[in-house]
Amino acid sequence: MRRDLEALLEEQVRRAGFRLYEWSLKPGGRRRILRVSLFATDGVGLDDCAAVSRRLGPVLEESGLIEGSYVLEVSSPGLDRELTRPWHYEAALGEHLRLVRRGADGASETVEGVLRAADGGVLRLEAEGAEREVPLAEIRKARVVPDFTRRR
Repeated sequence: MRRDLEALLEEQVRRAGFRLYEWSLKPGGRRRILRVSLFATDGVGLDDCAAVSRRLGPVLEESGLIEGSYVLEVSSPGLDRELTRPWHYEAALGEHLRLVRRGADGASETVEGVLRAADGGVLRLEAEGAEREVPLAEIRKARVVPDFTRRR
């Protein structure tokens, strides 16, 4: 069911002109909550979310992939979005990131810097004038840190 639901969401979101950033279906009281996050390089607005929600509603109902009642929430991933897939890093080039990585001794290490490259399974970050490489396989958690004082 998860793969079918994800495929349906990806297709419908793509047809609406966006990329599916992430989604989840979780309990929320008496009903479940289906959260869908949209991504576009030029941003996602409230009208975009409403249009995709109107598009998804009937298609989801017709598909029968979600049994019982649920609430559909469509949004952007936000400025401080979490990065979980390789393409998320590619879309965050030039952004300031905070990474938690698994160090060589197994301990966690926090690394911050501006993402300069994301290729071959390795990130290149510029931090305090120095460049650091961090393999994607070592990252436990990553998030964009909005910086309102500098321009991209």
